[in-house]
Amino acid sequence: DRYLYLSILGPLLALASTALAVERARRPLAALAVVAVGAFAWQTAGYLPVFHDTESLWARVLELCPGSSMAHSNLGACYRMQGRGAEAALHYDADLAERPYFEESFLGRAIIHDAAGEKEDARRLYETLLEKRSQSVTARIEYADFLDRGGEVEKALEVLLGLDAARANAVYHCKLFDVYRKLKRPLDALEAAHRAASIDPHDPLVQ
Repeated sequence: DRYLYLSILGPLLALASTALAVERARRPLAALAVVAVGAFAWQTAGYLPVFHDTESLWARVLELCPGSSMAHSNLGACYRMQGRGAEAALHYDADLAERPYFEESFLGRAIIHDAAGEKEDARRLYETLLEKRSQSVTARIEYADFLDRGGEVEKALEVLLGLDAARANAVYHCKLFDVYRKLKRPLDALEAAHRAASIDPHDPLVQ
């Protein structure tokens, strides 16, 4: 309903035009407009809590459309960012039941396992996703970061280098820079830094 603003411009303009064109109708139409605006303002006030934040918005969507995969995925991300892993996992699982390899939910589930210390479960999910979406930039970056934090830096490099170079973005090259730096390969690290800067020199991560 929040996307109706543009579509109601036509009727509102017609009402305004009529009010200006018909002298005798000005006052009745003005009174009608006041009533209409008041009614719409009252309805809008009732909806303000829905648009208060991400959680309230997607909870409302899920209330209206209980089977919405998008609502489950977005609520999962919202709860995960709030540290509410168990609730996030429920929504991610509901989404993945409908979209088995949806990247955001799959990665979110892996991150929850990682945060809970369930490293092998996280690894399994990362590897499964890469089997299905081998050229996902985000999946390779997230998995490489997971391996890097676990001390498997060589494996992290292997995962990163499995990406088609044409798909690489600035964040990818920044992660590649970090891995090369830890492997004490300064020339490769410098090249990765230059590539990141050439793609998006204004990204704070690049700078």
